[in-house]
Amino acid sequence: MLDDSGRLLGEIDINKIRHIIFRTELYHRFRVSQLMSPPAAELNANDPMEDVMKTFERTGAQYLPVVDIDGQLVGYISRIRLFDLYRQLVADFSAE
Repeated sequence: MLDDSGRLLGEIDINKIRHIIFRTELYHRFRVSQLMSPPAAELNANDPMEDVMKTFERTGAQYLPVVDIDGQLVGYISRIRLFDLYRQLVADFSAE
């Protein structure tokens, strides 16, 4: 969820709300603000890759939000995608 200026207020982990998703009779009991939690960490768009990798290791998160210098959400980066790209880069370098 973002505030009016585009800053990330929190996110919803689908695994944590699974007990609600398939029970439509519970929908009226909850608001987004009750279901969201702060992200494990935020990455800055200018963070060096070493810091990004360390943040994934430290948090154990699968996805982390990326914010710009003003704290506005730019997008999310996937741990799996990042490691896949890293493995491909290593393979490309070793093939040369």
